[in-house]
Amino acid sequence: MKNDIALITIMHDPTGALYQPLVAAMPVLATYPGAKYVALSEQTDRRVRDALKAHNFTVFDIEKKGVAHARRKVAALAQSYGHDFYHYCDLDRLVTWAMQSPEEWRCVHEKIAAHDYMVIGRTARAFATHPGAWQETEAITNKIFSLAMGCEVDVTAGSGAFILLRLEDKNKKTDCFILDVLVYDHLFVCLFAI
Repeated sequence: MKNDIALITIMHDPTGALYQPLVAAMPVLATYPGAKYVALSEQTDRRVRDALKAHNFTVFDIEKKGVAHARRKVAALAQSYGHDFYHYCDLDRLVTWAMQSPEEWRCVHEKIAAHDYMVIGRTARAFATHPGAWQETEAITNKIFSLAMGCEVDVTAGSGAFILLRLEDKNKKTDCFILDVLVYDHLFVCLFAI
């Protein structure tokens, strides 16, 4: 295993709201040492698409069918390129992360190959850099999940790393992909997407 790590991301941005922040973050994003893939809804502003292509992202155009569909689709499309690991991060989160803590982003990249699955949560400092509306809604979701798990967990970070595997049960084969695994200290919780 060569332990190469591909970056995969998604975006639906018909108004081009992410364009200027994306351009500002590109000096950091362009330094990503592995392949970069993005699935964009067919409605995404052409400037966003062109900026990503100009910085060596492989761009997949997909139909807008929601976040879960887009995440599964980019994972399936990138899988055909045969990488060992995949680092998924929502593009808006990735831009914020690259702008706020580029050294942290590089450090996380170095740790990915040491784990089969990893959900990358945020520190309180990183969480505080997001818009207030995100913080309010995500705090509720994180609180509910944390209560259910019995420990504090950031499940809304929109970032994780994994080896893309098809699951096989003793009695039947399945088309499930493991797409999200939550990691908090030594707690691992797999979330499956069909």
